[in-house]
Amino acid sequence: MKLKSRPAAGDKPPANIASLSSKDAWLKICAYCAYQERSRTEIMEKMRHYGLGQEAGQELMNRLEQENFYSEQRFANAYAGGKFRMLHWGKLKIKQGLRANGVGLAEIKVAFEQEIPEEDYVDGLQRLIERKENTLTEASPMLRKQKLISYALGKGYELDLVLDILGTELVALRA
Repeated sequence: MKLKSRPAAGDKPPANIASLSSKDAWLKICAYCAYQERSRTEIMEKMRHYGLGQEAGQELMNRLEQENFYSEQRFANAYAGGKFRMLHWGKLKIKQGLRANGVGLAEIKVAFEQEIPEEDYVDGLQRLIERKENTLTEASPMLRKQKLISYALGKGYELDLVLDILGTELVALRA
């Protein structure tokens, strides 16, 4: 059994999707962008789904930016703030998600400065570690710390910050 692959960027839309007129595509894309902040990648994918070519899609992207339906910085801010506040993600995981959505490093840096104050970031990590620690059943302190470190790293926090909060030195963990 052969698996279907995802169409490449230049491929035509599936046969069951009729190409929309420019006006209809504009209205649909405006509604799509007005619902929530979207990345350029998401918008371009939706345009391909509607049967728009690369040139027409780029033209609509420019118009979306001019009419303030799309802003890469606004998307980066919404993504970073939401993932931090709602899912308690660290900066590394947020940055990875933003890069996967095609957001530039400059926009990511600004989003972190605007949406994640350093004090809130450290406090959030401390609360995250405390909550996780309350759920652990291991008796061994070393195993507990190992699990806490692994959990915090999986959430996207920096190793040095996690170790500072746990009061652990890296040398002690290697022994």
